[in-house]
Amino acid sequence: MNKPHCVDSVIIGAGPAGCAAAMRLVQADKQVVMLDAEPKQREYKIGESGTPSLRSILPRLNLEPELEKLGHLPCHGNRAVWGSPHVEEQDFLFKGMGHGWHLDRAEFDNWLRREAEQKGVTILRPAQLEDLGLLPSQTWGLKIEFEQKSYLLESRCLIDASGRAAVLAKKLGAQRKRLDELTALAIIATPSDDETLYSMSLVESCEQGWWYAAVIPNGQIIITLMTDADIVRELDLTNIDNYLALLEQTQEVQKQLKKPYQISTSVMAYPAHSGYLSQVAGMGWLAVGDAAIGLDPLTSSGIHCAMADGISGAEALIASMEGDKQAIPNYANNLQNALKQYLTERQTYYQRETRWADNRFWQRRQCSKHA
Repeated sequence: MNKPHCVDSVIIGAGPAGCAAAMRLVQADKQVVMLDAEPKQREYKIGESGTPSLRSILPRLNLEPELEKLGHLPCHGNRAVWGSPHVEEQDFLFKGMGHGWHLDRAEFDNWLRREAEQKGVTILRPAQLEDLGLLPSQTWGLKIEFEQKSYLLESRCLIDASGRAAVLAKKLGAQRKRLDELTALAIIATPSDDETLYSMSLVESCEQGWWYAAVIPNGQIIITLMTDADIVRELDLTNIDNYLALLEQTQEVQKQLKKPYQISTSVMAYPAHSGYLSQVAGMGWLAVGDAAIGLDPLTSSGIHCAMADGISGAEALIASMEGDKQAIPNYANNLQNALKQYLTERQTYYQRETRWADNRFWQRRQCSKHA
C-alpha cells in the first residue's frame, strides 16, 4: 500500500463519522488518509438503530439510501413503556419520515469503509496516532504506527473521529467531560416466535434504568439494559442469572419475548455515557461524532448525528483550506448549540419518568447539567 507523505487531511477513526467526513472531502478532490485502529472484535457490535433521517444523509455521499437492499431490517417505529405502565406506539409513517432500520452494525460500518476506499480514501489498518506537532509550514506532522512500524505523515488538517476516546483532541489538550456513567448490558436471544417485536423497537423504563429490545437482521433479538456503572457493580448485573432475574421483572419486554427463548451470549458490557469535549475544534483540526459529543442511546440518532457531523466538519475544513477563517469557529459554535439543545431534550425526556424518582439512576437525570 502506498503511504502518502503529504495529504490534505488525516482522519483518526474509521466509524460512520470518520467515513462520512472522508467521503465528503474526496468529493472536493482532497487527498485523505484515515487511520483505523481496528479494535478487538466484540461478540456483537452494538448500535443497531438507524433512524429514518439516514435516508437524507446517505445520498449526499452518493450512497444507497434504502438499506434493506443491503440486508438490513426495516424498522417502522417505536413501542415505549415510559412514564406510566401504558404502552405507547410511535409509527414513523405518521410523521412522514418513512421507515428506519435495525442494522447489522458491523456490516454497516464495513460497508462505509469499503465505499470510502472505492471513492479514493486511503485507509491504513491497523494504524494509530503516536505523536503530532505543528510544523513551521503551519501543517501538521504526525507519527503513526502502521503494521507495527512507525511512519511520518504531513497533513493540512486533522479530524478526530475516534469516538468517546477522543484520541486526537486529548493530545491537543482538550478534556473529556462525562455527564454520567451509563453502561449498556446486552444479550442476544433467539425467540421461539418469528413475529416477536417484528419491525418495531421497544423501550421500557425500570427502577434501575431502562430496557431496549429489537430484532436484528439475523432474526435474533438484541436485549439491552441501560443503567449506571455503580448499579452494575452493586447488583452484579454482568452475572447472567442476576441479569435475567431483572429481565423477568419487565412488563412489555417479557411479553414480547414470548418464552421459551434461548440466550445466545453472555452479558456484554459497553460504555454508553453522555459526554463532550471542552474544545471541539482549533486551528487546522476538529472533532466529529462521539469524539465531539457522545449521545445517550435513548436518542437512537447516534449514527445519523455522527454522519451529519462528519459531513459538516469536512465542509468546514474544505472552506478553511480555501481561506475562510471563520469556517472552523462556526462549526465549533454550531456544535456548542447542538450540545445545549441535546442536554435540554435529554433532561426533558428523563423527567417524564417519575415512578422511581427516589432511585439514584433517575435522580441523577432530574438535575440540569449545562455545557
